[in-house]
Amino acid sequence: MVNGIIIKGIGGFYYVKTESGIVECRARGIFREEKLTPLVGDKVKIRISSEDNTGYIEEIYPRTSQLLRPPVANITQAIIVMSIKKPDVNTWLLERFSYNG
Repeated sequence: MVNGIIIKGIGGFYYVKTESGIVECRARGIFREEKLTPLVGDKVKIRISSEDNTGYIEEIYPRTSQLLRPPVANITQAIIVMSIKKPDVNTWLLERFSYNG
C-alpha cells in the first residue's frame, strides 16, 4: 500500500501523486455504496498492480475542507481576483467569497 494525493480526476480515473511518481487509479466500488466520491486534493491510500502499474484507491483519508465548485478537497488557501472597473467591483460577491465562517 502506498500513500498519495489525487492531482487529477477524469471519467472515473484518478491520477495519484506518490513518492515514486504519478499512478493512474480507479476507485473501489465500496465508495459508491458509501456515496463518497474521490476529489482532487484527497489524501488516499492506493494498491498498485504489479502487472500494469495502475492502482486502486483503497482508502480516502478524512478531509480538512471541501469546495463544491470546483469540486476539490483539503484546500488551505484561495486567491480572489476581481476587476475594479469594467465591470465595477461587486462588493456583495466579494463578501461572499471572503466569508470565514
